[in-house]
Amino acid sequence: MTSVLPLDFKEVFVYDCSHRGIIRCNKNLAYLLTDVKFGTRRPRAIQFSHSLRSPVRLRCRSHLGFLLGCFFAYAAKPHLPVLGEIKTTRVLMEAYMFDEVLQEVEAQCKAESIPMLGEEKAKFLAACVEEAKPSLIVECGTAIGYSGLWMLRVLREAGVGRLITIEIDADRAAQARANFERAGVADLVDSRIGDAQEVLESIQEPVDFLLLDNNFSNYFPCFQAIESRLTDPATVVADNVGIGADSMADYLGHVRERYESETHWFDIDLPWVKQDAIEVSIYRR
Repeated sequence: MTSVLPLDFKEVFVYDCSHRGIIRCNKNLAYLLTDVKFGTRRPRAIQFSHSLRSPVRLRCRSHLGFLLGCFFAYAAKPHLPVLGEIKTTRVLMEAYMFDEVLQEVEAQCKAESIPMLGEEKAKFLAACVEEAKPSLIVECGTAIGYSGLWMLRVLREAGVGRLITIEIDADRAAQARANFERAGVADLVDSRIGDAQEVLESIQEPVDFLLLDNNFSNYFPCFQAIESRLTDPATVVADNVGIGADSMADYLGHVRERYESETHWFDIDLPWVKQDAIEVSIYRR
């Protein structure tokens, strides 16, 4: 069932009989609020789109049962009488809105030959972030935000952590910021423009996770610029180790000699490369 809402809404509440819960939409986020005694239930997907100039449509694409549309203006500060004790479970929109943005960014990278990880390496990167559980990630080489989106999704689901991402190209940095905003993760990212080595030297916070994905010859200078602020342990991920090993030989020699370091190879489907590797190093003092 699709509910079409008036233009001046700020929050909308839709009661789901089958799950005995309320879906609350505020801008581009939706939550499933459920009665504690019935436990937490999550629909497979909810499609949500909105525009300031057009009505809002909420469509549930799973067996949610009959939906009673009941919406209230934010200024009225509505109570939620349908449920007694309720709790917010998790953001539902990533399955639709986030993936839409990610797919668009991937398509743009391929069409315009903008460097990116590709899905195979990106999934591996996300798994590394999930395992590390970082409070702060620093990324060298934002491009238009592809790898950043994969990491930010993990941070959002974990409810902890943020990303500082560095890009020397102001136009690409602006595109990345717009993509983060559209994906609903802009609040988790600090986008900085400039030479990565100089920006890294200005970061004084402890860094739990470092992604090197800029010019290959800059990997080692960038690592040295932030090394003293890396936590013990910290995860350091270097992309393009397969195609750029010669240009980053100083970096690879350093981490392989001093730290636990592994090379992971991937068959990838990108117009400019079909096989590449990622180096994962565990920094310890």
